[in-house]
Amino acid sequence: MESRNDRSKGRIPPLWSTLLLGATLTANFICAPSAVAGHDEEIKKKQDQLVKLRREIDTFEEKILESEKRESTTLELLDTYDRQTILLRKLIGSLREEEGELQRQIEETQNTIQRLGG
Repeated sequence: MESRNDRSKGRIPPLWSTLLLGATLTANFICAPSAVAGHDEEIKKKQDQLVKLRREIDTFEEKILESEKRESTTLELLDTYDRQTILLRKLIGSLREEEGELQRQIEETQNTIQRLGG
């Protein structure tokens, strides 16, 4: 047969479990305001971090816009240089053609002088 001591091994008597439950609930209610306050502080810290991150993002976006403006200006300047280079090459080509024509005229004139006086 089982004795009363054997049955109660490893079990908490009902009165003790009630007292333990009551003490736990009381401790939770007493500690809850400080836990909520700690949680509120953590939320405030996170909000402050988010505000700081938003400011940093805004700063970087402004820098990106400034860089894009400078890039656009630089690209326009490069485009202008390219057009100027093309025009200079055309001018050089025309001057070379003119030089060639003048060189032929000089040679013709020299040949004419040699034939007439020569």
